[in-house]
Amino acid sequence: MKRFSCVLLIGFLLVGCGSAKLDDQEVIVVRVPPFVDPESTAGENQCLFDLFLFSSKDQRITASNVGCKDAPLANYDGLLFVSLKEDRSLSLNYSENVGRLSNTSQLKDRLKGIFQNHADLHVFEPDSNSVVKAVGIRLPKSARYSELIEIAKAAKESGADPIVLLLDGHLPQYQIFAP
Repeated sequence: MKRFSCVLLIGFLLVGCGSAKLDDQEVIVVRVPPFVDPESTAGENQCLFDLFLFSSKDQRITASNVGCKDAPLANYDGLLFVSLKEDRSLSLNYSENVGRLSNTSQLKDRLKGIFQNHADLHVFEPDSNSVVKAVGIRLPKSARYSELIEIAKAAKESGADPIVLLLDGHLPQYQIFAP
């Protein structure tokens, strides 16, 4: 499996472009996870995603260096999802409303609070003393590149690291069942 990385300042096949307000020296790195392996179990794919998410940024994830064979599906709390809806409202983990794209302060405050809670409860990355601050971004197909930048910038300002662009066909594959 290949691990893909993406620097946000490179166009990413999103429809449209708008003006994004970035300082000349500001770079926001958004990583793109590997594809789902249809031959692997859900637990093995989750293990692979964890390795992608929490490995050093220079480490390549390949079949030869991955120890995910027969990995069980774990209760997972490693990645927060920020979703942009068609009406340009923002949600966290598909349910909690955290404001609108035009004002990301509520999103930033909520993420900072969650990261502080993770620190207080010692929610660390695997084999590390680093607090889990991973954030994934999901966008509708109608999203513009500048909207991705605004959300990524808010996540970065809240302390998120890594920031992952969540795409169909790439890990993680979650199915959300509405009651």
